[in-house]
Amino acid sequence: MQFKPKTQEEIDADGLIAKGDYPATILLCEEQTSRAEQAKAQSEGREPESNMFKVKVGVYATAGDRQEWITDYIMSDSGKLKQFAEACGLGDSYQKGTLEAEQFDGRDLIVKVGIEKPKPKDKADPDGEKWPAKNRIDAYVSKDAKPADDKKAKDEDDDIPWG
Repeated sequence: MQFKPKTQEEIDADGLIAKGDYPATILLCEEQTSRAEQAKAQSEGREPESNMFKVKVGVYATAGDRQEWITDYIMSDSGKLKQFAEACGLGDSYQKGTLEAEQFDGRDLIVKVGIEKPKPKDKADPDGEKWPAKNRIDAYVSKDAKPADDKKAKDEDDDIPWG
């Protein structure tokens, strides 16, 4: 059998969407409590509060012929929440300080997809076994924005090969 050998980076990158802007749909949005909030609430003797959204995003790569699911966690105190709300047409609700997870379900928008490099499974052993590279949502953009034309182009800053 003849084949082209692949580096571990090439193997890790198989199945990932190239960096770029893509149309997407919010498949599910849930309110959750971070581990940090749980610990803080426990130390203060109170019930923890929901302080983030767990968002399942369906990203339509390569002209909509494939949908990739990406999970994102959006903290209530991050600038990404404002960006997310505005991109989903909920900027007024954001300004009022009240957002419900269900308001986001089924919303269409544009997302800026990035690639998270492989990370060590054990932080104490950075050269040990690693979690593979994966796609991530870098930004939420208004649904009126147009996705980038060349989604397959290799970004100059991207060190994961696409060939």
